[in-house]
Amino acid sequence: MTGMSPYALFASLGISMGTAIAEWPGGANHTNVLYVLLGVSQVCIWLEAVGIRRRRGQSLHDLKTVCVSALALVYFAAGFHKLNTGFLFQPMSSCAREFLLRSILRVGLHVSYLDLVPKSAMMVLSWCIVALEIGTSILLFLGVRLPHHNSRQRCAYVGVLLAFILHFYLS
Repeated sequence: MTGMSPYALFASLGISMGTAIAEWPGGANHTNVLYVLLGVSQVCIWLEAVGIRRRRGQSLHDLKTVCVSALALVYFAAGFHKLNTGFLFQPMSSCAREFLLRSILRVGLHVSYLDLVPKSAMMVLSWCIVALEIGTSILLFLGVRLPHHNSRQRCAYVGVLLAFILHFYLS
């Protein structure tokens, strides 16, 4: 399991869900999927904690499969949603511009440095974001669905690595 008591895990998920609901409806679209995942997670952990299960750990295994599949779906939907001319070919109006602006400000440069970035570089950045999101979704989904354990693990690890790269850049 996680090394954490099911009750503590249940409580921490409850706090996360409370925080997510407090932000609603101001959050992004994919936070709606987060609400569902948190609810499903709480049910599975509760079933495990009170002893309503087929085999010890089966609820948590089912939870892992559901959560990873839903996460793959969220990444795919986010990438697919960006496949439009506004995001890919007019990057100064996309969120790619905001992410680059944050990076410029983080290193202590003035906002005017953003104007020095060529439009073609911004387009490449937009395409990279879409490729990372869709690539992550495919690898996570394969990490759940491939028949061989080693192949599943490799796909899942690479998918998680891509997600970390994307979110490291976004933060």
